[in-house]
Amino acid sequence: MQGRNLISFPVAVCLFCLISAAASVQAQTEAWVTVSDTSLESGKTHQMVTVLLVNEVPIRGVELWFTLGRPVDTDFTTDWIELDTLSSPGDTFVIRHCKIDTSGSLVKDFEWLEAHGEAGDTVYLDCDWVKVAGMAQYGQPIPPGSGVLFRLYVDILCLPDTTQDRMAPIFVTGSLSDPDGNRVETEFNGGSVFMNKTVCDSLLDCICGDVNADGNVGLVDIVYMINWMFKGGSDLCPPIMGDVDFTRRISLSDIVYLINYSFRGGPAPDCTRYY
Repeated sequence: MQGRNLISFPVAVCLFCLISAAASVQAQTEAWVTVSDTSLESGKTHQMVTVLLVNEVPIRGVELWFTLGRPVDTDFTTDWIELDTLSSPGDTFVIRHCKIDTSGSLVKDFEWLEAHGEAGDTVYLDCDWVKVAGMAQYGQPIPPGSGVLFRLYVDILCLPDTTQDRMAPIFVTGSLSDPDGNRVETEFNGGSVFMNKTVCDSLLDCICGDVNADGNVGLVDIVYMINWMFKGGSDLCPPIMGDVDFTRRISLSDIVYLINYSFRGGPAPDCTRYY
């Protein structure tokens, strides 16, 4: 019995080495997905972050999850919201579609590609993560190489000039598949967004009523003020631009003022008396 054990032990060691070597070869990285480090403007919406792909094998399917590390200051841009009442009769299921750019990218000719964010309020467009899934047409996978996979749209909320930490990480995970549906061993590399100073550093550069600092005054600002006033939404950017009726305080009357200006031909917001 002892001799048999002495013989089996080295055999077992060799088998273990062979299995480990085979596993390491099988797990060899074949693709890399990277979120580019990007510098974006504070208080600006619909800004793009690039996602890159390097692949040594053809890629047909993608399913990637992106998460913002600072959801208080950043959101993925909501493109449109779908209210689904068919999947769960009697209930309203919110499907948030996130904005994505595929022009000139590796997935521009995909058979289908969807970017879905978290469900939630249909008014306050708060989207802290997004899932991007798609499939290339049969026989037309992404060939081995490198390039822009797609671009995600990100909203950077208004940050006070006193904010020191302006780095916001974007994490990525998920899976890629080859033309036969096999999982491709992939390395995922998150990136960082550097949020520049407020786009409206000087009041002379601000637009009265443009409380989300996107350069326009309209429905988005009205919704932004409603969310701030009644739902604990993000601060006005800058706050003084919300006093559109010059009462030296921001209240419901300012929202009504913006509604009248935007839809009923009312007087334009005027904050010049603050300058």
